[in-house]
Amino acid sequence: MMRRSGFTLIELLVVIAIIAILAAILFPVFAQAREKARQTECLSNVKQLVLGVYQYIQDYDEVFPMLAYRSTRSVGNTTVNCAFTFLSAVDPYIKDKKDKGLFSCPSRRDAMDMGDFVRPLVSNNDPNTAECGQFRSFSYAPNTSVIVAGPTPTGSGQLVARSESPIKMAEMQFAAETTVFMDGHFMQAGGTCSPAYTLFTASNAAPTGVFSVAIEGRHNETVSVGYADGHAKSLKAKSVSCTGTNINTKAVPSRWCIQQAPYNRFCGQQAQRVCSSTPTATPGSPDLWGIVDEDQLGKCVRSSR
Repeated sequence: MMRRSGFTLIELLVVIAIIAILAAILFPVFAQAREKARQTECLSNVKQLVLGVYQYIQDYDEVFPMLAYRSTRSVGNTTVNCAFTFLSAVDPYIKDKKDKGLFSCPSRRDAMDMGDFVRPLVSNNDPNTAECGQFRSFSYAPNTSVIVAGPTPTGSGQLVARSESPIKMAEMQFAAETTVFMDGHFMQAGGTCSPAYTLFTASNAAPTGVFSVAIEGRHNETVSVGYADGHAKSLKAKSVSCTGTNINTKAVPSRWCIQQAPYNRFCGQQAQRVCSSTPTATPGSPDLWGIVDEDQLGKCVRSSR
């Protein structure tokens, strides 16, 4: 009698089914572990950025850098217009390697392109020189109540229709709770979210500031956040099904909401902030905007002035 060699079809199908079941169980675990590693790198980036800001304010009488203003730079034998942004202001203190460096989140490296965005604003057709420090890709949005537009520079003008003095550390009663950088986007006006995104707000009215900022839960539904005292941590966020586009017209497919204090309430108001009113009312903050303060109801956020 001949001995059977190999496997029957049924046995092969059973083995394949077992492998498929194991893969279905393990692949999401591997994906979460990979994203956790990216989250750790991202959080390290944000911490180094806020430490860079902290060093900057030590050199400038405890004044935070401005968001952006018009300037010039030399390219060969030519002087070109450029925008000196917060990226260039902080760079000497962290020695970033321009694109794909500390300003880039590993889960969303090309979230925004500063050179391409400011190019038409400074009448410079080259996105590689339009930002004075030649920055292009960046992934983190600043709190525009901390890194503000600044006063109108004599003879050059600002990039936004807004004028306010740079913020000083002494103005912050709760620096350890006031955000500086976060996973997020500068947003174009419009989209399907409500309240809608706006751009270049001239007034100091909360919560828009200079730009609408949209935080983004890039790492297993968490947002990496850096604070004015130099520390960083991850905050849990909830997503809402509505869409918008960032300053480079890239799609932002969800709005993310931080629901814990103090960013969930404006000072002087009893009601919580509404992160989104569609499709259902969702309380919380979509932007981590504002300077943390305190009123009779407890911790809250206010505008820079």
